[in-house]
Amino acid sequence: GFTTLNLTGSTDAIDLSDNSFTLTTLDLSAGTLSGTGTTTVTSAFTFSGAVLNSNLITGAVASTDLAHVSTVTISSGTWTNNGVVDWDGASGDDFVVNGIFINASNGDFNIQTTNVNQNIRGTGLFDNQGDIFKTSGIGTHIDITTFDNDGTVNVQSGALLVNTDGTDNGNYIITGGATLDIGA
Repeated sequence: GFTTLNLTGSTDAIDLSDNSFTLTTLDLSAGTLSGTGTTTVTSAFTFSGAVLNSNLITGAVASTDLAHVSTVTISSGTWTNNGVVDWDGASGDDFVVNGIFINASNGDFNIQTTNVNQNIRGTGLFDNQGDIFKTSGIGTHIDITTFDNDGTVNVQSGALLVNTDGTDNGNYIITGGATLDIGA
């Protein structure tokens, strides 16, 4: 088997079919990863400017670097995060979820974007069972078809606008002059 997969060319495409793999490192900087199998990443995952059309699990000790330079898309399939996702994209670098993103109960999703034009958007489901931290930047919009929150959303800096439908049994913490705006 192999432990590292790099998909870095804009026309690169890998179809896993129904195969499942465990990788130490996955770099999806461009192109498309597809298939009905599941890829498990145990250490490092870079997701920037690529499309995920497959199932993905990031492990409890995995760290994910999300969207340094362009929009990333879950077109279909499910990404389950059990580790730490750091989203620190530039203006207009959206996280598009047309499939399913699950921030599991032991997962952290850190919004560290620095501009006002950052969006989590799409026609899919963002399911937060863990912790979301908004720690820097001016503003971020969660404007996805469904946002379910059974975890904790902690807004420490800037503004977080949640403009979506879904279920909410979670907690919200707003500190240090930060703002949270919930509307649907």
